Amino acid sequence: MIAGEAMKTALNKRGVDIERINYQENGNWLPQFHLHLYGRARSSKIQEYGWALHFPKDPSFYEKNEPFDYS
Repeated sequence: MIAGEAMKTALNKRGVDIERINYQENGNWLPQFHLHLYGRARSSKIQEYGWALHFPKDPSFYEKNEPFDYS
């Protein structure tokens, strides 16, 4: 919950209108902690707010992604 609140606060300060954080815990079969946080923005065009998350299967979609600038 702390990581989600930090993510929401930081992204909102950068102009990303995060409304909700979806948490997905993936470490239930391993001894280590493994958690995904998905920020849901009201103005999102691809992952429309209020609809289920979907992940494109076409690898070319991910080629356009760039690391987030933390500065």
